[in-house]
Amino acid sequence: MHLSPLVRVIDQFAVSHQTTLADLIGHSTSQPLAGWRQELYYLLYMDPSKPTIPAIGRRLDRDHATVTKGIRRYCERACIPVPNLSRRPGPKPRPQPAPELQQEA
Repeated sequence: MHLSPLVRVIDQFAVSHQTTLADLIGHSTSQPLAGWRQELYYLLYMDPSKPTIPAIGRRLDRDHATVTKGIRRYCERACIPVPNLSRRPGPKPRPQPAPELQQEA
């Protein structure tokens, strides 16, 4: 059976932290679950499969703002740089007209 990269990371994380998927998806704010969730958001975001923040949120029943805030908080706690969370390319440069098409003054 082929597991998606997100599911594989979530399963490995749950096993290594001796918890369940239900606990990670649940809404308990107790420590260590809340901190583990934030770490999981970060690990999923940094996965080579490059999932989007909304995709991570859908998989863990959270909105994108919760995932973004969780990644930032985990990075602050772990004293690591916060990654670029937009992943959106910058504005595209406007194409310039060919020199022969430019009007002369």
